[in-house]
Amino acid sequence: MSMTSATGSARGRFLRVPARGRLVGATAGCLLAAGSLAACSGNDSMLVLTASSAQDAVRGLAEESSGEIGVASGGSSSLVRQLSSGAKADVLITADEATMAAAADAGLLASEPVTVATSRLVLAIPAASDSNTGRPLVASLADLESADVDLVLCDEPVPCGAAARAALEAAGVDAQVRSFEPNSRQALSKVALGVADAALVWEVDVNSEERVSVVTSTDEMPVTHYRAAVVRGARHPDLAEEFIARMESDEGQAMLAQFGFLPVDQIGTTDKRGTVDERKLSGAESASVGLS
Repeated sequence: MSMTSATGSARGRFLRVPARGRLVGATAGCLLAAGSLAACSGNDSMLVLTASSAQDAVRGLAEESSGEIGVASGGSSSLVRQLSSGAKADVLITADEATMAAAADAGLLASEPVTVATSRLVLAIPAASDSNTGRPLVASLADLESADVDLVLCDEPVPCGAAARAALEAAGVDAQVRSFEPNSRQALSKVALGVADAALVWEVDVNSEERVSVVTSTDEMPVTHYRAAVVRGARHPDLAEEFIARMESDEGQAMLAQFGFLPVDQIGTTDKRGTVDERKLSGAESASVGLS
């Protein structure tokens, strides 16, 4: 797979939700750097760090929860690096098992990770109504080998980047990559804006973007398991456990489904509270996640 470039650090978004879940404000561009997360969330607020592809669903759950909750999002590997560098938070939600396993190995967790949602990798292209005349037709992974196709992927340390590499290698495709983005949502935005012809992203992100469509083909695509855990040193460990339990509940699963996630009981490759397997991504090998 040809590599051209990688883009910069992840940014998060923050909201504060008072009792009864009424949203009172949001601040965009909250930097996920050691020490700065404290500025994003007051000492009285519980802070949830979530993979970007789950941010809308997590905000929805936060709005329906009691108490004041901060939500910051970014690439999963970036979130773990920030915690490893000393950033403080209460809940960590990653977009795969491998990144959560890295957090556990680094001693960053105070609870056993649980699977709260699933999504699958898809090949996204511009919606037919928005396609520019003369742009290359992408109908399968094999079409990504064409030099005429501008393909965007997630950066390799990010779960959707590891999944994309696994899918392309399994299909024997040597793709020509235009750029690498910090997370699935930013990769998808390149297609939505017409800057790229295709992107390999999580299906949950496509569900919220009307300017793109999904290629239906016989290609087998990896499925990922979103994991949640209480962060070691959490200021609000009881509230953190309660928030995770709510994600696992029938009510929480129903809300996650509204945002395009697949039910936890459709996982197939691992039990809901099973042991983290760093090499399993629905049969595709996941890349290791470094914290340096």
